[in-house]
Amino acid sequence: MKSTNGTFFNGELVLPGTEVEIKEGLPLTIGKVMVSLGRPCSESVMDVQDESKLPPELIDTGAFTVYVDRPRTTRKNLELIYRVSSVLMRSLDIEEIFEKILDNLFELLKRIDHGAIILVDSHSGAIEQVVGRSRLDKAATSIAFSKAVVEKVVKEGKPVKVQDVTQEKKIDLSDSGELIQSVLCVPLISKSRVRGVIYVDSLGTHGFREEDIELLSALSSPAAVAIENALLYSELEKIAEEKTAMLRDSEKRCRNCETRFKAVFDNMASGVIFYEAVKEGEDFVILDINPAAENIEDVKKIEVLGKNARDVLPGIEQTGLMEVIRRVWESGEPERRTLQIGEVGGVPEWCICFVARLNTGEIVSIFDEVGAKEDPEAEG
Repeated sequence: MKSTNGTFFNGELVLPGTEVEIKEGLPLTIGKVMVSLGRPCSESVMDVQDESKLPPELIDTGAFTVYVDRPRTTRKNLELIYRVSSVLMRSLDIEEIFEKILDNLFELLKRIDHGAIILVDSHSGAIEQVVGRSRLDKAATSIAFSKAVVEKVVKEGKPVKVQDVTQEKKIDLSDSGELIQSVLCVPLISKSRVRGVIYVDSLGTHGFREEDIELLSALSSPAAVAIENALLYSELEKIAEEKTAMLRDSEKRCRNCETRFKAVFDNMASGVIFYEAVKEGEDFVILDINPAAENIEDVKKIEVLGKNARDVLPGIEQTGLMEVIRRVWESGEPERRTLQIGEVGGVPEWCICFVARLNTGEIVSIFDEVGAKEDPEAEG
């Protein structure tokens, strides 16, 4: 059989000279006519066919039923589009979206022998086949396709249908595959931009009808939205992963900084005390104190943490340190002061103190005793 549209049995191409056993209830397609021997085909095949009126002598025998092509009804198209759209919108997994699109294409258009989803890189503009499928090779994950057709659809944003590759003069189809006879390609458009294409082909000439273009174009809209949503979700996942990794790295750095700070804080010779203002700066409570400050002030850390500084450090008022702390807290300007903390044998005893306000609003005082001397700034 040398039908120009190809001969198919149960959806599989029958090459000229090949013998095939014809079974009851399975479709034999010759050109645009479908024959079913013994009993009618299933509804999945009949939904695009009409039963032909046969001569009475053939109908009476019940030997076979013949179907001829008819356009899908508008209602049927709407039902299919709604069903496919509903399925696509339930997932944000990009790989699952691709598979569902191809599943529905191969189910709806029995003429398709190969299909692919091809996307346009949003940065470089390069086209890339992300998934492909062949009715003839179930294991195939990519197919040969006409780059010229895809580029034309991407550039113009309009469908392209080639009924007979051998007769096409305007587009170079040499890269579409040796046995390919018909090609149909529609754009995936979302937010007025072509995001990619759906590309299908057939081994038979005149393999696609105008109704197929309309149906595929209608299906491409929800497919484009589903793909864009899935890609956006995938991109957000990547950003979240990157931010999480950065946060973990920052936390690690902070822990390392805390470790280094604690080592310095605990082992430095100068006394260090952190304060927090309460009652609008009327009082200051102690947040932390290092071992050197414990020795200088003769206090225990566990006994002073969280306590009012004036209650646990009696000399803070007499030396004038409280006044310095309050002034620095209000102005934000650090101060360095030499404060008298007592006398030894009539000679003043001094303490050099540096006070600053941190970005957190906390106050830190760093101080060193310089001993008893007439001139606290003198060396020795």
